Amino acid sequence: MLDLLTQFIRNSPVIAFIKDLEGRYLHVSEAWLNAFHTTREQVEGKTDHQLFEAAQADDFVRNDREVLDSGLPSRRYEQVRVPPEVRTFLSTKFPLFDGGQGRRGIAGFAVDVTDQQRTLEELERQKRFLERTQAMASVGGWEFDVARGALTWTTETFRMFERPEREGAPSFEEALLHFAPEHRDAVRAGHEDALTKGTSYRLEVDLLQRGGQRLRVHVHAVPELVDGQVRRLSGAVQDVTDARLVEEKLRHSSRMDAVGQLAGGVAHDFNNMLGAIVAGAELLRFEPMTPNGNDALNTILTAATQAAGLTRQLLLFGRKERSRRVPTDLHTVLADALQILQRTLDRRITLVVEQTATRSRLLADAAQLSNAIINLALNARDAMPDGGTLTFRTADDGSDIVRLDVIDTGIGMAPEVLSHIFDPFFTTKERGRGTGLGLATVHSAVRAHEGDITVRSEVGEGTTFQLRFPVLPGDVALPVKDAAAVEEPRHHELLLVVDDEELVRRSMRMLLERFGFRVLEAGDGAQALEQLVNAVEKPALVVLDLMMPGLTALETFRAAREILPGLPFLFCSGYAPENILSSVQAEPSTGRLAKPFSAQELRAAVRALLPSSARPT
Repeated sequence: MLDLLTQFIRNSPVIAFIKDLEGRYLHVSEAWLNAFHTTREQVEGKTDHQLFEAAQADDFVRNDREVLDSGLPSRRYEQVRVPPEVRTFLSTKFPLFDGGQGRRGIAGFAVDVTDQQRTLEELERQKRFLERTQAMASVGGWEFDVARGALTWTTETFRMFERPEREGAPSFEEALLHFAPEHRDAVRAGHEDALTKGTSYRLEVDLLQRGGQRLRVHVHAVPELVDGQVRRLSGAVQDVTDARLVEEKLRHSSRMDAVGQLAGGVAHDFNNMLGAIVAGAELLRFEPMTPNGNDALNTILTAATQAAGLTRQLLLFGRKERSRRVPTDLHTVLADALQILQRTLDRRITLVVEQTATRSRLLADAAQLSNAIINLALNARDAMPDGGTLTFRTADDGSDIVRLDVIDTGIGMAPEVLSHIFDPFFTTKERGRGTGLGLATVHSAVRAHEGDITVRSEVGEGTTFQLRFPVLPGDVALPVKDAAAVEEPRHHELLLVVDDEELVRRSMRMLLERFGFRVLEAGDGAQALEQLVNAVEKPALVVLDLMMPGLTALETFRAAREILPGLPFLFCSGYAPENILSSVQAEPSTGRLAKPFSAQELRAAVRALLPSSARPT
């Protein structure tokens, strides 16, 4: 029998051998000799220690001893150095017995699996590479076997579905429960059409996450047909949440640009009209009036001032104008806003004020900040139709931040509403009750003050807005309110007023003449330059509209300075692009006055630019 085994070993197409009990090779196959690049004479009769390196030989001998001692076969992978490399063999050894069951030796077979192992390692490397790239691209793969009704998922798919990979992919019905309820019918319909009609589908749907969050995903499936039958669906699921957020920001930016263009387009003309209204009302102050007349006049001025403030808010919101910030106390701004709110809010709403901030001075545009506070209060009012409590709380938030909390006990907001509240034109109010700009202007105002705003809200639990602003370092003096106007000496200088709006020119001329100035008028830049050339008496100052048709304000200014070097200019504007403003403000002997303006603001701006010798004494 052993002779038959010997013949089998020697002629085996695989690596095979027989050893005696002392570990000497009795017979080896041609495949053994070829694998180790040797001859039969160099191997047979030799031991492992005579053929291999010491550590390798020790390992072979140890394994042989285990097989002989146990009487059981052994199957294992062996790493063997076959110059110039190390190769991997799948080795099987078993003891040889004689007829009386005495041990005669040991025999074995081995298969060189080096190439297979390398292929498996490469497949594993590619699998890890695919998993990494899928994770970076937030793309998971999946496959549905129609015959078995079984899903197969990649690692990234498990991550997106928040399912442990060790549990394996779920059934289709179980997977469907991971989608938002409103999207399950669409996923099911796409899946059934793919199976029955062989059509691919693309869907953008939401996955429900732990904690109530949603993941926006793009699902794509392609059927594989064999003999006209759908055998499997192969697909991908991609997390597009961040991409959609970027798109939403771009849409938000586009809407902001649209608002800015609208604001810039109307602000100049609107402020011109308001300027004429304010100037006319200011002129009436110099006339005898009844008490009722004075009240009506004050109403006109208040309404015009508020309208101008709204226009400025629109410009600031549309990023077409910078806020005009000066040292301001937040507590003072809050107190002024509360005076307005006490006359505006429903009496069933209780106002609570808690001023605990020890540092409350900011570099702020008081009007803009007050408007933001009022907008937040009005938003809270609408959230408390049956009354409630509205709390304003200031607090220190670190050493250099002051925080303003606006807290209501209203109906609160759902997450899908909360994510859009600062979007322009977004509103949940019925038609005619909201423009969708209130909270958007609040957000814009806070950002204009280098602050930030956060909001917490739950349905039925009220809403808390937190506004944070950097406080002024050190002790900075706050501006004091203007003292009561006193009668100032009259002027006599000659001024040139240049504006394309007749109402504006006329009202400005009447105001300046009321202060004693003499006034020339021009409807555009060309007329102004003509008057400068031909006038017998040259004007001491030019009041110039920044936005005019024909010759631009900058062209008019530069040509005028060539005619009369150093001629002072007061630029007036209802709105002007930032590049024009920065150009004129960089010039010496120039000033800027935003329309609409009061009579005293006009007089002060003119006086500041007149040469000292020309000012009244």
